[in-house]
Amino acid sequence: MKAISEALAPQQAVPYVKPVNFTVSIPLDDLLIFSEFSEYPNNLFGDPKIKFKINPNAFVFCQVDPVISLAKFYTICKDELLSSGQGKLKDIDLFFRNWSLSFQYTNMFTQIGCTADLITGIRAEELTPSGLKNLVCEVKPVTVSVRNYIITAVTANKSGYKASDACLNRVRQFYSTRPFVVPAQRIESWAFPSGAALTGLRTSQNIPLSHVTDMCLIFPKDPRCITCFENPCYQNMQVSTL
Repeated sequence: MKAISEALAPQQAVPYVKPVNFTVSIPLDDLLIFSEFSEYPNNLFGDPKIKFKINPNAFVFCQVDPVISLAKFYTICKDELLSSGQGKLKDIDLFFRNWSLSFQYTNMFTQIGCTADLITGIRAEELTPSGLKNLVCEVKPVTVSVRNYIITAVTANKSGYKASDACLNRVRQFYSTRPFVVPAQRIESWAFPSGAALTGLRTSQNIPLSHVTDMCLIFPKDPRCITCFENPCYQNMQVSTL
């Protein structure tokens, strides 16, 4: 909280920019093309290489529950708060006692580039001269976007087998005259001719399918949604495959 406030303080106009460091974990076993990493050790076919690109618009964000965030802040900065006086402690106590679930902010994951109603400010205001305070929460529409990114390190966890040298030599000899095939897969997307309206969607479309393992129908509310969607309510839906 303090670091974010210090980073945004010098900025006078929107959009506000805040550097963020985080770790992305990509399980290699989830994709067929990566099976070669886990099925055979590197010394059998040489060092495998992979090239990948990160789509910055594929990330999602979600605001942390303010109660949990403030509790963590109190735990980390407890000594500093106790030495600063009773004012901040009273405000924290007021926050925990008066926090209301009626504050309607977007409490779910949202696609990067889309707009969500986030809590942008929390303050305590005095109601009476005696010192009675009320908690005021500001909720505003906020659009989070990624301007650029830098990959600083790449790591991967690979599973392997305790194969003996004799076993590796037999496998190496077996594939010396045969090609080693790594199965691959790809994702195809087909858009409906028109979007769904409040009354529903009635359409017919022929989509050629070949060696398909999974198929899903998605009706995003925003065309920018590519990895994060709200749970829809399907009614009277029929899919025919020939």
